[in-house]
Amino acid sequence: MREVVERVLSAEDEAKSRIDSARQRAQAIRTEADEAASALIGKAREKAVADSRLMLDKARNASEESLLKARAEGDSAGASFVESAQRASSELVERIVGMISGQPS
Repeated sequence: MREVVERVLSAEDEAKSRIDSARQRAQAIRTEADEAASALIGKAREKAVADSRLMLDKARNASEESLLKARAEGDSAGASFVESAQRASSELVERIVGMISGQPS
């Protein structure tokens, strides 16, 4: 009877030891997986930030190019308008001078 009790107690101790060992291995696996996941998340964040900055830079450059083009078109249109107004003004002055001097043009 004593042998049976000792075997049962020995089996319980071995089972507890195996359970503790399995828990330690599981904890080590969880820790390793957490570290790997954190590293992947960190790399993904870095890539996302870099990609966002690249897209922002591209958008900023495109915006600057559009602004410069619009300004150039506006300057050109303004210059054309000023030139046209100056010609019309000169023609009008010539007509008025002609009318005053009695020499219609």
